[in-house]
Amino acid sequence: MKYKQFLVHCSSYIVLCSLFILLMSCELETSDNGNLDGMWQLYAADTLRTPDGTPGGSADMRQSGKVWAFQGRIMMLRQSDGFHHMEVICKFEHEGQWLRVYDPHFSNREIDDPRIDDPETLFPYGLHALDNRLQVQTLSKNWLEVQTDELRLKFRKY
Repeated sequence: MKYKQFLVHCSSYIVLCSLFILLMSCELETSDNGNLDGMWQLYAADTLRTPDGTPGGSADMRQSGKVWAFQGRIMMLRQSDGFHHMEVICKFEHEGQWLRVYDPHFSNREIDDPRIDDPETLFPYGLHALDNRLQVQTLSKNWLEVQTDELRLKFRKY
């Protein structure tokens, strides 16, 4: 009987030690992005300034299939129209009222996420450079609004 108790105690001790070692070997990564974390559907795009100086307009973008998603320090830009699907992965920094989006790559694991060298690739997502600085106008648990000199983009959280 004492031998069985000894085996039970040893087994419990081994399991607890293994669990402790397993937890200590993992690095827990947390995100301090607050309300920014998650998936955001492009809801509307307002043109604030056109290249030729003509007045801009507003566009309902709810059916565009464009999404921005934030997690950790990675941002995903996704466009899907039901037939075609494109994803771009970027790094981002959010400090106060500013959002920097930079270092874009195509999301294609088969060919090692090739770097994007042409800023026109990002135009459909409302970004006009390979390194973008956007002013955060609104950020709540349901709404995100960012603005450049040319555009104001409004998003709703999924």
